[in-house]
Amino acid sequence: MDVTWVGGGCFRLRGRDATVLTDPHTSGIKQRSALPKADVVTSSDLDADPGTSVPQRRTDRALTAYVADGPGEYEVAGVYVHGVPAPGQADRRTTLFTFDVDGVSVGHVPELSSVPVDALLDELGTIHVLLIGVRGGDEFLSPDQIIKTVSRIEPNIVIPYGVEDAASPEASWRLVARELHGADPVADGNLNANRRQLPDPVDVRLLERRN
Repeated sequence: MDVTWVGGGCFRLRGRDATVLTDPHTSGIKQRSALPKADVVTSSDLDADPGTSVPQRRTDRALTAYVADGPGEYEVAGVYVHGVPAPGQADRRTTLFTFDVDGVSVGHVPELSSVPVDALLDELGTIHVLLIGVRGGDEFLSPDQIIKTVSRIEPNIVIPYGVEDAASPEASWRLVARELHGADPVADGNLNANRRQLPDPVDVRLLERRN
Protein backbone atom coordinates (compact mmCIF):
# COMPACT_ATOMS: atom_id res chain seq x y z
CA MET A 1 0.00 0.00 0.00
CA ASP A 2 1.25 3.45 -0.94
CA VAL A 3 0.50 6.61 1.11
CA THR A 4 0.79 10.09 -0.42
CA TRP A 5 0.08 13.42 1.30
CA VAL A 6 -1.96 15.70 -0.96
CA GLY A 7 -2.23 18.53 1.60
CA GLY A 8 -4.16 19.40 4.76
CA GLY A 9 -5.91 16.24 5.95
CA CYS A 10 -6.01 14.80 2.43
CA PHE A 11 -4.07 11.58 1.91
CA ARG A 12 -4.20 9.09 -0.94
CA LEU A 13 -4.04 5.44 0.14
CA ARG A 14 -3.42 3.33 -2.93
CA GLY A 15 -3.73 -0.44 -2.67
CA ARG A 16 -3.57 -3.19 -5.26
CA ASP A 17 -7.24 -2.97 -6.21
CA ALA A 18 -8.60 0.30 -4.80
CA THR A 19 -7.68 3.83 -3.75
CA VAL A 20 -8.93 5.84 -0.75
CA LEU A 21 -8.84 9.63 -0.53
CA THR A 22 -9.30 11.30 2.87
CA ASP A 23 -10.77 14.79 3.40
CA PRO A 24 -10.26 16.19 -0.12
CA HIS A 25 -11.97 19.45 0.91
CA THR A 26 -8.93 20.25 3.12
CA SER A 27 -6.33 19.72 0.39
CA GLY A 28 -6.26 23.30 -0.85
CA ILE A 29 -6.93 22.06 -4.40
CA LYS A 30 -9.75 24.07 -5.95
CA GLN A 31 -10.32 22.11 -9.16
CA ARG A 32 -11.91 18.73 -8.61
CA SER A 33 -10.20 17.34 -11.70
CA ALA A 34 -6.79 18.02 -10.12
CA LEU A 35 -7.42 15.65 -7.21
CA PRO A 36 -6.22 12.05 -7.38
CA LYS A 37 -8.77 9.51 -8.61
CA ALA A 38 -10.31 7.36 -5.90
CA ASP A 39 -12.74 4.52 -5.27
CA VAL A 40 -13.57 5.66 -1.71
CA VAL A 41 -13.61 9.21 -0.34
CA THR A 42 -13.97 10.01 3.36
CA SER A 43 -14.97 13.26 5.02
CA SER A 44 -14.06 13.60 8.71
CA ASP A 45 -15.92 16.90 9.12
CA LEU A 46 -19.65 16.27 8.99
CA ASP A 47 -20.29 20.00 8.58
CA ALA A 48 -18.23 20.17 5.39
CA ASP A 49 -19.62 19.57 1.91
CA PRO A 50 -17.47 16.79 0.43
CA GLY A 51 -19.49 16.86 -2.78
CA THR A 52 -17.69 19.99 -3.92
CA SER A 53 -14.36 18.18 -3.82
CA VAL A 54 -15.13 14.53 -4.51
CA PRO A 55 -13.02 13.33 -7.44
CA GLN A 56 -14.70 11.46 -10.26
CA ARG A 57 -13.74 7.96 -11.28
CA ARG A 58 -12.34 7.47 -14.79
CA THR A 59 -14.98 8.39 -17.32
CA ASP A 60 -14.69 5.02 -19.06
CA ARG A 61 -16.24 3.47 -15.94
CA ALA A 62 -18.93 6.17 -15.67
CA LEU A 63 -18.87 5.91 -11.88
CA THR A 64 -18.20 8.24 -8.98
CA ALA A 65 -16.30 7.51 -5.78
CA TYR A 66 -18.22 6.18 -2.80
CA VAL A 67 -18.37 8.85 -0.06
CA ALA A 68 -18.16 7.83 3.61
CA ASP A 69 -19.04 10.96 5.59
CA GLY A 70 -19.93 9.74 9.06
CA PRO A 71 -19.73 6.94 11.61
CA GLY A 72 -20.42 3.43 10.37
CA GLU A 73 -18.87 0.46 8.65
CA TYR A 74 -18.37 0.30 4.90
CA GLU A 75 -16.74 -2.10 2.47
CA VAL A 76 -16.07 -0.82 -1.04
CA ALA A 77 -13.88 -2.39 -3.71
CA GLY A 78 -12.28 -4.67 -1.14
CA VAL A 79 -11.45 -1.80 1.27
CA TYR A 80 -12.97 -1.98 4.76
CA VAL A 81 -13.77 1.43 6.28
CA HIS A 82 -14.77 2.01 9.90
CA GLY A 83 -15.84 5.43 11.19
CA VAL A 84 -16.36 6.39 14.84
CA PRO A 85 -17.39 9.76 16.36
CA ALA A 86 -14.57 11.91 17.73
CA PRO A 87 -14.75 12.71 21.47
CA GLY A 88 -16.12 15.86 23.09
CA GLN A 89 -16.61 18.24 20.18
CA ALA A 90 -19.77 20.20 20.89
CA ASP A 91 -19.28 22.66 18.02
CA ARG A 92 -17.75 20.23 15.50
CA ARG A 93 -18.97 16.88 14.28
CA THR A 94 -15.87 14.90 13.47
CA THR A 95 -15.40 11.26 12.52
CA LEU A 96 -12.24 9.21 13.03
CA PHE A 97 -11.65 6.59 10.34
CA THR A 98 -9.71 3.38 10.01
CA PHE A 99 -9.11 1.59 6.71
CA ASP A 100 -7.94 -1.89 5.88
CA VAL A 101 -6.00 -1.69 2.61
CA ASP A 102 -4.08 -4.80 1.50
CA GLY A 103 -4.03 -6.07 5.08
CA VAL A 104 -2.57 -2.81 6.46
CA SER A 105 -4.75 -0.92 8.94
CA VAL A 106 -4.53 2.85 8.50
CA GLY A 107 -6.01 5.24 11.05
CA HIS A 108 -6.89 8.83 10.15
CA VAL A 109 -7.26 10.99 13.26
CA PRO A 110 -7.77 14.69 12.39
CA GLU A 111 -7.13 17.48 14.88
CA LEU A 112 -8.73 16.61 18.23
CA SER A 113 -10.06 18.98 20.89
CA SER A 114 -10.45 16.27 23.58
CA VAL A 115 -8.30 13.35 24.66
CA PRO A 116 -9.84 10.08 23.36
CA VAL A 117 -10.96 7.62 26.01
CA ASP A 118 -9.82 4.00 26.07
CA ALA A 119 -13.21 2.76 24.81
CA LEU A 120 -12.86 4.88 21.66
CA LEU A 121 -9.35 3.62 20.97
CA ASP A 122 -10.56 0.05 21.50
CA GLU A 123 -13.32 0.67 18.96
CA LEU A 124 -10.79 1.93 16.42
CA GLY A 125 -8.85 -1.30 16.87
CA THR A 126 -5.30 -2.08 15.81
CA ILE A 127 -3.68 0.66 13.73
CA HIS A 128 -0.50 -0.06 11.78
CA VAL A 129 -0.15 3.36 10.12
CA LEU A 130 -1.46 6.41 12.00
CA LEU A 131 -2.14 9.70 10.19
CA ILE A 132 -2.63 12.22 12.98
CA GLY A 133 -3.48 15.89 12.62
CA VAL A 134 -1.80 18.46 14.86
CA ARG A 135 -2.82 22.11 15.13
CA GLY A 136 -1.78 24.90 17.47
CA GLY A 137 -4.30 26.74 19.62
CA ASP A 138 -6.04 26.22 22.94
CA GLU A 139 -9.03 24.47 21.33
CA PHE A 140 -6.90 21.56 20.10
CA LEU A 141 -4.78 18.96 21.87
CA SER A 142 -1.30 20.17 22.77
CA PRO A 143 1.77 18.45 21.28
CA ASP A 144 2.30 16.66 24.62
CA GLN A 145 -1.25 15.33 24.56
CA ILE A 146 -0.82 14.21 20.95
CA ILE A 147 2.37 12.34 21.86
CA LYS A 148 0.59 10.58 24.74
CA THR A 149 -2.30 9.67 22.43
CA VAL A 150 0.12 8.17 19.88
CA SER A 151 1.73 6.12 22.68
CA ARG A 152 -1.69 4.76 23.66
CA ILE A 153 -2.58 3.83 20.07
CA GLU A 154 0.81 2.08 19.57
CA PRO A 155 1.02 2.23 15.76
CA ASN A 156 3.94 0.81 13.81
CA ILE A 157 4.26 4.01 11.76
CA VAL A 158 3.01 7.48 12.69
CA ILE A 159 2.74 10.38 10.24
CA PRO A 160 1.98 13.73 11.91
CA TYR A 161 0.57 16.41 9.62
CA GLY A 162 -0.90 19.88 9.87
CA VAL A 163 -2.10 22.97 8.07
CA GLU A 164 0.68 25.22 9.40
CA ASP A 165 3.54 26.28 7.14
CA ALA A 166 5.37 23.10 6.17
CA ALA A 167 8.67 24.99 5.97
CA SER A 168 8.42 26.32 9.53
CA PRO A 169 10.49 24.27 12.02
CA GLU A 170 8.14 25.48 14.77
CA ALA A 171 4.98 24.11 13.18
CA SER A 172 3.11 22.09 15.82
CA TRP A 173 3.11 18.90 13.75
CA ARG A 174 6.87 19.18 13.20
CA LEU A 175 7.38 19.59 16.95
CA VAL A 176 5.41 16.36 17.53
CA ALA A 177 7.46 14.52 14.90
CA ARG A 178 10.71 15.79 16.40
CA GLU A 179 9.75 14.73 19.92
CA LEU A 180 8.62 11.27 18.84
CA HIS A 181 11.63 10.74 16.59
CA GLY A 182 14.28 12.33 18.78
CA ALA A 183 15.34 14.55 15.85
CA ASP A 184 13.85 16.12 12.76
CA PRO A 185 12.82 13.23 10.46
CA VAL A 186 13.55 13.69 6.77
CA ALA A 187 10.39 14.16 4.70
CA ASP A 188 9.71 11.53 2.04
CA GLY A 189 7.67 11.78 -1.14
CA ASN A 190 5.50 8.83 -0.13
CA LEU A 191 5.28 5.85 2.21
CA ASN A 192 5.07 2.25 1.10
CA ALA A 193 3.70 -0.04 3.82
CA ASN A 194 3.69 -3.83 3.73
CA ARG A 195 1.96 -5.90 6.42
CA ARG A 196 4.90 -8.34 6.49
CA GLN A 197 7.50 -5.59 6.93
CA LEU A 198 6.07 -3.22 9.53
CA PRO A 199 8.64 -1.62 11.86
CA ASP A 200 8.69 -2.18 15.61
CA PRO A 201 9.03 0.02 17.67
CA VAL A 202 7.18 2.94 16.14
CA ASP A 203 8.71 4.65 13.10
CA VAL A 204 8.02 8.39 12.72
CA ARG A 205 7.69 9.67 9.17
CA LEU A 206 6.97 13.00 7.52
CA LEU A 207 5.65 13.29 3.99
CA GLU A 208 6.13 16.05 1.44
CA ARG A 209 3.01 17.59 -0.01
CA ARG A 210 2.13 16.27 -3.43
CA ASN A 211 0.94 19.60 -4.86
